[in-house]
Amino acid sequence: MTIPDEEDVNNSHVCIPCKKTFASAASLRSHVSNTHPTQLKFHLTETLAVFVGKSNNKFACPISDCQKLYMTYDTFRKHTTKYHPGTHVSIASVNGVKDNEDSPEVKRRKMGSPAFSKDHGCHAALKLETRTRSTLTAASLDCLPVAVHMDHCTLNQTMTLFGVVNADVLKDAQLHLPWSTSTLTSPLTTVLQLHTDNTSIITNSQETENQETVPRRFTEVALRHIISKSPLPHLLDKLGTLVEPSPALLKALNTDFRHRPSLIQSVAALHTGALLFDQEVVLVLAAEVYARCKSRDTHGEVNLSSLPQANACAYPSSLLVGLVNEADGHGMKKKLKIGSKTMNMLVTMGARLPKDQCIVDIGPSSTAKASSLRPTHTRILYQEAKVKKFLDCFHNDSLSDPVSDDDPSAPTISVSALRQLTTAFDDPSTFAPWRSVMDEFDTDLTLPSTVFTLCDMPHQNYGSSSIATEKIASRFLQALACSYLEPNMQMIPDFSNALKTFHAVQRVRNIKKMDGKDWNTLERFVTNLEKAIAVNGQLEAQSLAMVCDFGSIAKLASNRLSDCNDKVKETVAEKLAGLFGV
Repeated sequence: MTIPDEEDVNNSHVCIPCKKTFASAASLRSHVSNTHPTQLKFHLTETLAVFVGKSNNKFACPISDCQKLYMTYDTFRKHTTKYHPGTHVSIASVNGVKDNEDSPEVKRRKMGSPAFSKDHGCHAALKLETRTRSTLTAASLDCLPVAVHMDHCTLNQTMTLFGVVNADVLKDAQLHLPWSTSTLTSPLTTVLQLHTDNTSIITNSQETENQETVPRRFTEVALRHIISKSPLPHLLDKLGTLVEPSPALLKALNTDFRHRPSLIQSVAALHTGALLFDQEVVLVLAAEVYARCKSRDTHGEVNLSSLPQANACAYPSSLLVGLVNEADGHGMKKKLKIGSKTMNMLVTMGARLPKDQCIVDIGPSSTAKASSLRPTHTRILYQEAKVKKFLDCFHNDSLSDPVSDDDPSAPTISVSALRQLTTAFDDPSTFAPWRSVMDEFDTDLTLPSTVFTLCDMPHQNYGSSSIATEKIASRFLQALACSYLEPNMQMIPDFSNALKTFHAVQRVRNIKKMDGKDWNTLERFVTNLEKAIAVNGQLEAQSLAMVCDFGSIAKLASNRLSDCNDKVKETVAEKLAGLFGV
């Protein structure tokens, strides 16, 4: 096509394609621009457009699954109106600028793609504590930063997302994308897509090959990313191989424990050393298990808050893991629980790893945010060796309650294995050894204190002196517990040491005229205890607990547990740093 110069001596200007004549070059130029354009602008949104040039005398629709061909601007415009609602076409001049210029504000929005350095891009994507760490982390994953600039009529301004992409994949994409500069592509027709999984950890119960390879590798990368920047960077290496619950394990955890209640402590042992994973990671250090059937456990959960539902947990109808809200007589609390259909477990000591911190939680409540450990998303990773040991116990041929010392599922006979309870001392389940702790923390100084073990704690820096009311109360409770745990005692509690200590302190308090509400409560209990023994002789533990109110002194002991456990937290944090830290 030829456009004559404005100084043409002839007063007639001819359009070659359609043979029309015009009085001036300007008229011809306007006609050609509007009737025979060689370049159009295809507007995906109000401020996002791609240029469509004429190839083989035709315009091709840039939508990848359309690409229909049209000879003229009018036919192409009608096509977009009919088949691509929300888009429109305009004519662009030869230099690529729309005839009716965009407003300065729109121009600025279109050009809002400032260059960025590799360090800046990595840090914008990963947002670690320092730019250097973000860059090194991306490099360790063999990734490069990219920015995606998005615009839409619903956005007030262009939105930019930073991410990291595998370097090889990015280089391959560079070969196929249209580039307007060395670092910026021409506008692309794109959509933003998210993954369909609820979480980045993949369940082993989904047995396709893809879920056995790529997702599992991604799970490891995600965990290592979180833990590597925590104060416990060697945690994964020291824990050994970690696995998600298999169908066989989920079935075992949902067994009817009324047949083999001794397996309940094995359940607790299985979960110590496990990692809970959602928005943050929690290492389970100690856990207490509760059976759901009242015939086996009078303390079983009654509100069913940890019962796994079909659409309410990461392991539908099999296992719930995460924070649940529950009232226990002291107000509503967030509790970190693991529950199957036949049991539920309370994490009574755990190490949280939010961002670059290590926070030790002790007690029934958790300091984690509800959004960080959601039951619908939280998954669990077990130590593989413990899974094998538990399943070996589970598949023991005998369904009777084992008592043999060489039975691997037999419960550990230890006061430290008792759960923290303050009621129902007339029920044997109160003294069931259904608490477990990681082997490295199986000492009184690194275990959450209970009403049964408070008397064993040091007398300095743990909140109670040797003659404190709560410690004397704990002595009586421990003596009662020992009668359940030692069969050769024939269930007859030995309170001799506790009574000696009580009467010695009582004499001192009388001399010094010391009085107090808690001490008066303890005095009334001891008076009733001595009277019951004097009248009825040596009673076995269950009968004695029905006569005397051990719950009253359990509350005295429990009142000082938080002070004691504050010191335990410090000791546990130091030990964690020594075991898994730098």
